[in-house]
Amino acid sequence: MWHFTPYAYAYLVTGGVSLSMALICWRRRAIPGGTVLALLMLAVAAWAIFGALEMAAVGIPAKVFWSKVAYLGTTPSPALLLIFALTYSQQHRWLTRRNILALFVLPVLTILLAATNEWHHLVWTSFTPSPSGDNVLIYGHGVGFWVLVAYSYLALTAGILALAHAFIRFRGPYRQQALLLLVGALLPSVWNVIYVFDVSPLPGLDATPIAFAFTGWILALGIFRFRLLDLVPVVRDRLIENMRDGVLVLDAQNRIVDINPAARALIGNDQALIGQDVSQVCAGIARHLSDDETPAEIVLGDNPLRYLDMRVSALPDPQAHLAGRLIVLHDIGDRKKMEAAIREMNATLEHLVAERTEELQATVHRLQDEIAERKQAEEKLRQMDEALAQHVANQSHKLAALYEVILFAGQALAVPEIQARVLETIMSTMDCEAGCVHQWDECTATLRLSAQRGLSVEMQSQIETIPASWLLDDKIPRAITNLSAAPDIPTAICLPGLEVYLGIPTFLQGKPTGILSAFWNHTRYFSVEDIALFSALADQLGIIVENTRLRERSEAAAIQQERRRLGRDLHDSVTQSLHSLALAADIAHNRLRQGKFDLLGASLTQLAESARQALKEMRLLLYELRLTTLEQVNLVEALQTRLDAVERRAGIDAQLIVEPLPYLPKTWEGELYCVAMEALNNSLKYARATRVTVNLCGHAHGIELEIADDGKGIDPQARKPGGMGLQSMAERADRLGGKLTIQSAPGQGTRVHLRVEEAN
Repeated sequence: MWHFTPYAYAYLVTGGVSLSMALICWRRRAIPGGTVLALLMLAVAAWAIFGALEMAAVGIPAKVFWSKVAYLGTTPSPALLLIFALTYSQQHRWLTRRNILALFVLPVLTILLAATNEWHHLVWTSFTPSPSGDNVLIYGHGVGFWVLVAYSYLALTAGILALAHAFIRFRGPYRQQALLLLVGALLPSVWNVIYVFDVSPLPGLDATPIAFAFTGWILALGIFRFRLLDLVPVVRDRLIENMRDGVLVLDAQNRIVDINPAARALIGNDQALIGQDVSQVCAGIARHLSDDETPAEIVLGDNPLRYLDMRVSALPDPQAHLAGRLIVLHDIGDRKKMEAAIREMNATLEHLVAERTEELQATVHRLQDEIAERKQAEEKLRQMDEALAQHVANQSHKLAALYEVILFAGQALAVPEIQARVLETIMSTMDCEAGCVHQWDECTATLRLSAQRGLSVEMQSQIETIPASWLLDDKIPRAITNLSAAPDIPTAICLPGLEVYLGIPTFLQGKPTGILSAFWNHTRYFSVEDIALFSALADQLGIIVENTRLRERSEAAAIQQERRRLGRDLHDSVTQSLHSLALAADIAHNRLRQGKFDLLGASLTQLAESARQALKEMRLLLYELRLTTLEQVNLVEALQTRLDAVERRAGIDAQLIVEPLPYLPKTWEGELYCVAMEALNNSLKYARATRVTVNLCGHAHGIELEIADDGKGIDPQARKPGGMGLQSMAERADRLGGKLTIQSAPGQGTRVHLRVEEAN
């Protein structure tokens, strides 16, 4: 329960003001003292907020608890105030790491003592509710509390003294900043003394956090009015003493009243100079003292010479009379040396420029000649680039043609059609007027025309056959640029109106496969690239033709193998069922003729069962002939199609139960489908089942497939372990990495279960 009083709300307001100031100071944490001041205001905010909760809490245990929590902000506040005061007043020699850690030893011990007060009562000795009834708890304080008070007052006193010292030393806006900080530090200290020594008119009420609210407002005034944490004070003594320029201050009689170490070093005099006339100390400075404050350069010393830039500023008194002079000396020796070096370099450079000018004039004439030559070379290079680009374009066109020919290998076309299409592509690429393909006939050892383009009927008749020895003996391309004048040319090649010939023999595994020929009706010369491309096209054509023939042979062999399988299945299943059907019909006929009507029912039952079994096996064969592949449908659709087309049409009660499935790779679907087909085929052919159930479901790590029927079952003891169907299912399960289980008993059906786990 909570009971918020006006004092608690005042504490909360203090916490809000302190948090706001902590945020403002944190944004200026790059300024010296900004981080410490932000932490101080954050500690005060914690003190005020948790103090508000302590005042609003009802009951002594709750109030004591929040008092302990409030100590997290109460105890470090004096140390943080001292650190900020030392930082602001530029007394950094006290802010060593060891001293800072030592400042927080007692606050940490006090927090621990407060947390464990129930064991020793060193912080609080008693808890008395205020008689005023305003929900205030009066604490009796122990030894630990008074030690903390003494430590806090020492830290606060040291911080206030540091701020007071800064107020005395600083000038202008810095003094106004220091005054505000001094007042802001004194307000909470006064209220804390009133609370600690119990002289407050409200017993038990610690108004120190409320006083910090006024401190926060004062800090806000300092930040926004006097640029606190923006305008950082710099100590004059440290500034003047550490300046690299010399500074002298003279009175109205030109006597030295102040001098910094840099000025002593520049003058070269380490004696007591305060009070002496500047002319006795340094005659060079005295000669250049004037009222117009004009900068002057002076030279001091003999070996080495010291060049100084001297600037004099008059220092007036409040009545505008001359009270003294401020002299600033800046060592310009390095600049003088640099100027001398620059003058020497300028002279040397002028001499070098004169020499280089003559060389450049000669170089300009030479460069003009080289530029003219370069332009000629660039023009030649441009022409070469254009020629090379044209050549690359031509070669790209030819390579595209080769790629187009290669693509014919994936088309299911007959050999003549492939030859005709490839020939069209080759003629377009080689820009020839006619072309033909001769195929090697191994039986007659001749080359016979198999495809042509651009040849008349008479030309086709003339080139129907080509002597094999003319091209096949040496296995090299034949390029003839003048057919009519070339010796030893077969008559079949010399076609009327065609003057240029290029022929390439093709071989496969060392055996001739044919010849690719091209004809032109005008003079044509062949480059090495042309002959190489034509040879590659011819070789590719030979490979495509041979692959097509192998595919046709493979398809024919597959068809023959499928026919044999169908014949075997018909013999093994349907033929036997029909034989049983015929045998049962003969038995029924004989019994009918003999009048054995009591045995006729058994024969008719066997006859009907054999007919149904033959019908089942025929439906299975028809389904296999029209089988839909898994490339067309998924696994579930394929299983449903099988049950609809075979089992249900055969009068079997077939059910497919599918539960949510994970994603299945195509390889998994293929293997699972084959296992299911093998199990269903066994059930249909041998089990004579009337009901079959296929259950496909997924689980957390894979998939399960189960095929169960109510058939006659099998005897596991009598089962041959080498059966092809069961062995095939086991091999497929191994490939999937799954476990295949077969449960069966005579007359109790069969259950095939496959469980496959996903690969990790």
